[in-house]
Amino acid sequence: MGGFVNIKVSPWTRAIITRAAALGPAVIVALVAGTKANSGIINKINSWLNILQSVILPFAVLPVLRMARSTEIMGEFALTPFVSALWWLSVVVLIGINVYLVITAIYGGNDLVSGDTAAGKTVGVVFFVCYFYAISEVR
Repeated sequence: MGGFVNIKVSPWTRAIITRAAALGPAVIVALVAGTKANSGIINKINSWLNILQSVILPFAVLPVLRMARSTEIMGEFALTPFVSALWWLSVVVLIGINVYLVITAIYGGNDLVSGDTAAGKTVGVVFFVCYFYAISEVR
């Protein structure tokens, strides 16, 4: 807070202010809509927030993995090719699970999500993402 607006605040006060700004709206919504009559709405909101977080997760993991294997950034602490391959495999599985979760949430478990169709969509999207990410690394 001492930067742009030039306000001098102690670190513990700054922590309280930022936590209240982040958690305050969530607490208010939980208190107002947290009755048993509204529990279905809260559960739906919670499910969609979890799905949103799973969609955003690869956008955080992929750059971290890319930087962790870069010798220019990490120097001698960069990931070895074997460990990097294991992490890439984990990321591909993570993206596949997330794609399946989103498809299941959107289509609600009907025929579009059953059997080979969902597996095909998941594998296709995973390879699509990995292919374009690999192309960006080559350049």
